[in-house]
Amino acid sequence: ELGKQMRVEDSTFIYPGEIRYRVLINVPDGDDELDSLPYKLANGAVDWMEADGFLRPDNQIRDVQIKFDNAQRSVMIGGIIKNSNDFLISKIVISAIVRDQRGGLIGASRTLAKDLSPQEERYFQIVAPIVDGVVEDDIVPAKITVEMVR
Repeated sequence: ELGKQMRVEDSTFIYPGEIRYRVLINVPDGDDELDSLPYKLANGAVDWMEADGFLRPDNQIRDVQIKFDNAQRSVMIGGIIKNSNDFLISKIVISAIVRDQRGGLIGASRTLAKDLSPQEERYFQIVAPIVDGVVEDDIVPAKITVEMVR
């Protein structure tokens, strides 16, 4: 319920100088417009790592397509992700943020891939439910973010 506090326990990491987008799914909705949530970072349980183990993995996303489904009130975002590293990526979270021409948030979702071998390419698909009243011409290309874990 909006207006009440919600606690989401999650863990992630952030590289120096990085802007991190977090997509939460199954967040209760209400009558108010929801574009972002106040996000408080707790640092009580910091796990420090050696710098060599914290190098940012490289990836490549290509052939991204977006399809609007008016009947299902959703947008399907598909593409190919490549592990451009010489090591296995154990977990990849691919998130999509969908906005309208005015910049308003109209949908968001994410998908998970596991165990992507070095230089492997894999198809991904994200289905993002969208708000009522949106027509296909309102939708701009989705912002895709990738979070990779060795």
